[in-house]
Amino acid sequence: MLLLALPLLALASEPPRHEVSAHLTFPFPRWGAAVGFQRAVARRLSLSAQLETVVPTRGFLHLPGFEEILGVGVWLRRVGVGPYLSPMVSLAQNFFYRLPDQSRHVARLGGELGWRIAIAKRLSVGAGLAGQWGWALGQQSSICTYDYQCASTRPGGVVKGRVTMGVRW
Repeated sequence: MLLLALPLLALASEPPRHEVSAHLTFPFPRWGAAVGFQRAVARRLSLSAQLETVVPTRGFLHLPGFEEILGVGVWLRRVGVGPYLSPMVSLAQNFFYRLPDQSRHVARLGGELGWRIAIAKRLSVGAGLAGQWGWALGQQSSICTYDYQCASTRPGGVVKGRVTMGVRW
């Protein structure tokens, strides 16, 4: 009797509620990488957090930049599968370890539209396109004389492409 119940339990299991993902990001014209965590809070609603870095322009590797992104995902089908829309807020910073008081900060608001496919019960792949608008925080006489030197903290409009691979549980 127990052997008959096991396949039924396996088929009736609820969908995964958590996902850890790796992203290749393309804040045009640069590229970068990110890691993220997503949690389903309802059938079609998720919360996500990501840490992203953009590869600096050649000659400016001493100015690393990071962006922390928080988002709310609204899914058409269910969390982690199919099309989604995700409004997001983020804080980006570039710094030079020798002059930490000269770091540069940008706050951004935006949204992402994308699609995820479950290629196995525990794996997913996806792609998305995001648009963000950033405002510089603090003084502008920072370590980045020109915006291209600090790709992570460009103020104004930023368009980002994203390719994602995730592990769900």
